[in-house]
Amino acid sequence: MKSVWVAVALIALYGAAQAQNLDENWKKCVDAEGDPGIAGCSAVIRLGKETTADMAIAFYNRGIHWRKKGDLDKAIADYDQAIRLDGGKPNFYYNRGNVYRDRQLYDQSIADYDQAIRLNPAFGNAFNNRGNSYRDKGNYDRAIQDYTQALRHDPRHENALFNRAGVHTTKGNLDQAIADYTSFLAINPRDAEVYYLRGNVLSDKGQFDRAIADYDQALRFDPNYDDAKQARARAVKARGS
Repeated sequence: MKSVWVAVALIALYGAAQAQNLDENWKKCVDAEGDPGIAGCSAVIRLGKETTADMAIAFYNRGIHWRKKGDLDKAIADYDQAIRLDGGKPNFYYNRGNVYRDRQLYDQSIADYDQAIRLNPAFGNAFNNRGNSYRDKGNYDRAIQDYTQALRHDPRHENALFNRAGVHTTKGNLDQAIADYTSFLAINPRDAEVYYLRGNVLSDKGQFDRAIADYDQALRFDPNYDDAKQARARAVKARGS
């Protein structure tokens, strides 16, 4: 009888150790960066003891780690697995779309952002990033539409304001670009790059005093901003004083 109790105790200890090990690997999978994160997710996947939904999350998290390491093929493969296991998560499509964008596969990225938006019609980042894909394809009007949609869902979406301002500049919509950069600076008033970019648009419009004021602000927040120094010198020369 004693041997039976010993065996039961050993089984219980083994089970507790396995549970603890699984918890530790989940923590690495979710919280760690780089190789430790990949190792934690891989251990969870290898054990195969989780629900289908949790296995999908393990593949998804490992995909995030692979992307950060720059291994885009492995990231896509893991997102494929996550979607195969649980196709109802908008973030799965969104993140795979981001990797497709990294690889300049814009049509595939747009298809994934489409699906993310179908699953979550208020997904501001998906609208913004789909706008980036349309922009990179040269479809500026569709890009502006998507940035505008992102801002409808989040009026303080800095990336959407920044990106829409850039596309307006490319299209020659200078007043709209200035308005977007101004809205951005109302949210983040210490961004040297945005002062510099707004200064460039103002300079293109011949508003050199305002441009110089923006270059001064850019240099206030980043005294080593060489592009701003050069742009300021050109604006001063163009102003004629």
